[in-house]
Amino acid sequence: DVYTTANYYAANFKAEGTRYDALVIAKPRTASPVQGPATGFLVRGPGGLSPTMVQPAYGFSVPQGNVTIEWTPLPGASLYEYYVAQRVTPPATPVIFRGVTPGLSVQVPLKAIGGISTNYLGIVRACPSGATCTAGSDAGWGIWSDQPGGGGFVEFTVTP
Repeated sequence: DVYTTANYYAANFKAEGTRYDALVIAKPRTASPVQGPATGFLVRGPGGLSPTMVQPAYGFSVPQGNVTIEWTPLPGASLYEYYVAQRVTPPATPVIFRGVTPGLSVQVPLKAIGGISTNYLGIVRACPSGATCTAGSDAGWGIWSDQPGGGGFVEFTVTP
């Protein structure tokens, strides 16, 4: 993952013991771009058991409104179920959005509660190829991204 002050870039690599090379170029469209050396690495181990939320990037702030939530594809998945909740300490009731979509992104109407920057948490899971999955039921679905073997969760802030 590469973070900058204005953008977030991510790449997903298949875990097959394959060698990859990465090269980072800063200021590519200027008279004096800065280029780092190519770095080689291997990706090993089994692929993820769930998608990984990548947008908004973990720890980033986004303005309130229709916030685009995105995740990585899971090979063979036909549907994705997402869950976004306000990250609060009980006894407050969190604002929850949960839905099912065939795509890799969805827009969720999020706001800064009470005009104050508000933290949210997002997770996702996939319906594997050949499975029958329904919203609100655990039957057929893969694991949530925040469970062991999953791709993790994303926590972000919505600003007024």
